[in-house]
Amino acid sequence: TFYCDDECDVTGDMVKTKLFTFDPELEGELRKQSDSSTETWVDLVARQVRSMTETNGDNGTGSISLLKEMEGCDILWTEEPDPVRHSYLDEYAKEDNEKLHDPVNAIMVNDHEKGGVLLESKMTPGSYIRVQGELSIWEDGIWINDRGYDAETKNMVYGNWNNVPYQLNRVSKFSYEDGKLKRAILDPTLSWTLGDAWRTPEEYESKMSPIGGIPAPINQDRKKNIDPNKADQR
Repeated sequence: TFYCDDECDVTGDMVKTKLFTFDPELEGELRKQSDSSTETWVDLVARQVRSMTETNGDNGTGSISLLKEMEGCDILWTEEPDPVRHSYLDEYAKEDNEKLHDPVNAIMVNDHEKGGVLLESKMTPGSYIRVQGELSIWEDGIWINDRGYDAETKNMVYGNWNNVPYQLNRVSKFSYEDGKLKRAILDPTLSWTLGDAWRTPEEYESKMSPIGGIPAPINQDRKKNIDPNKADQR
């Protein structure tokens, strides 16, 4: 959701967004069907709406909310990069690469001085991490400098120690036609990244081998009980 506060009104060259996540049950189902998203996601969302309507009604609002706000995770968008937090552009977006000129840039605005926004981990419910991030986006790519740190130990959970952003190229685009999502491939050399339906096991293994091989499944059942208030004081 885009919004503009007093800061935006004064400068006139920025906008902010709030982030939302899906209802946990729906998000789980969507993740399970990520390889067949174009064929299944519209129906999964419609099914969840019907189920919630039958169970809860619409609460008098005329709509069913499938989204939950990620409180504190507001994003600031600007044309001008932050000289410190987008410093990766100076090092990795070379001047001779025309595709990397003039990105739109974003930062997570809250609690940066504390090490990031405090959130419960989705992968290990009951544990807490501090998240901070920056990104730069072009028509055919997005760079994401996303980091997460254990709220207790301060150890990095994900991200790059050397401030190197994930440099992602656009592989496909979606359209919505006749009640169905449709995907058009823009970069055939990267179509193998879209899931099992777009690659052979041998191709996947050969692509992943240079970076350490195919990752093992994440144990999502491991839980760790941490008091978020206690973690916030460390």
